[in-house]
Amino acid sequence: MAASVSILVFNAVIQILAFMEK
Repeated sequence: MAASVSILVFNAVIQILAFMEK
């Protein structure tokens, strides 16, 4: 389950970075 949570956090960070990049 830890891996699943890590993926969710990673996805959130990517989304934020992508938003800031634009």
